[in-house]
Amino acid sequence: MTNALEVVRDQFAKASRFADVFGSLSGADLDEKKRLLKKQYSILAKMTHPDRVSAPEVALATAVFAELSTLYRRAQDALVAGVYDNSFIPSRGGAASTKVTVSAGTATYQLDVEAYREGDFSNIHLGEAADGSKIFAKIAADPTLNPYLVGEANLLAQASKLAALKGILPFLPKLLDSVILTEAGNEQYRVNLYEYKPGFVSLTEIKNAFPGGLPPEDAAWIFRRVLGQTLAANMLGVVHGAIVPDHVLVNPLTHEPLHIGWAHAIERPAERNAKLTTVIDRFSDWYPPEVLAREVPSHQTDLYMAGKTMVYLLGGDVARDRFPSHVPEPLVQLVRRCLETKVEKRPRDAFALMQEFTKVIDKLWGRKYRPLRLL
Repeated sequence: MTNALEVVRDQFAKASRFADVFGSLSGADLDEKKRLLKKQYSILAKMTHPDRVSAPEVALATAVFAELSTLYRRAQDALVAGVYDNSFIPSRGGAASTKVTVSAGTATYQLDVEAYREGDFSNIHLGEAADGSKIFAKIAADPTLNPYLVGEANLLAQASKLAALKGILPFLPKLLDSVILTEAGNEQYRVNLYEYKPGFVSLTEIKNAFPGGLPPEDAAWIFRRVLGQTLAANMLGVVHGAIVPDHVLVNPLTHEPLHIGWAHAIERPAERNAKLTTVIDRFSDWYPPEVLAREVPSHQTDLYMAGKTMVYLLGGDVARDRFPSHVPEPLVQLVRRCLETKVEKRPRDAFALMQEFTKVIDKLWGRKYRPLRLL
């Protein structure tokens, strides 16, 4: 058995694709591929589980089984995202380093090999710059997704140079570098490196902490930050195109916002007759009719998605735009204007909408600082 464990350990260390561990999944649909993946995992689990080996082999089996469990979880996510066959697995095993070095000109960055978050188009890795400052990196989940990260890097680099936009720069991730990382098989992955700002959580994490929905007075100040994202996009001359809970971060104590997910943004779509070509499946209810009809998006597209986010925060029915009964009617009516199916009926100016919204919440609750405590 020791020999078998060592073979599996070495197989994991050499793997550069999930298929190197679990094999090629030739199922006709996603459910069949999931079944085949689970079957392959079960075979390996029986070989490596610590309960199935002798006492001298328990330590090795424990390490190998833990690695197998991690790879299986990541393979499941990659399968759902449609990148199972070409998702890169950093080298592991034995005394392998848990860090990888990325160079950008004269600058170097140390990144954690294990992803901090795994997304639809990129994975987030935490790390440090040469001076010890904290950073995070977005690495394309697949080389074919590199253009999304290139677009995001170009947009944020341009934004940092526009003095007139200084008012919104604190709300955007600070781009440090954008480089190409060449991995096994000579495949190239775009890596965007950013300054790390501690204390921020996504709206997804907030909603998970309040599964029944946030109190309206807490959801209200967060919604102002979501509207700020639509305003920032408009000032940048783009449609963000992916204002969903994963892409809006706030600091629960300071109330500072941080807007991410700019890889989907489209610059001046009306001038170029450009369309949103990608819809994030798990957030399909967030997209307005014009996107699903393959029409040119606009500022009002972002406002629609912002409205959906407010329904989500309140614990309402996002698919049907239904609000919980305890939400004050003035708040409901304002958000419903963002959710009009016809573009021309939605507000046209996020700044004016924010001013109107501020008056509504001031009248309802007054101007009171409310720290958000995540239980």
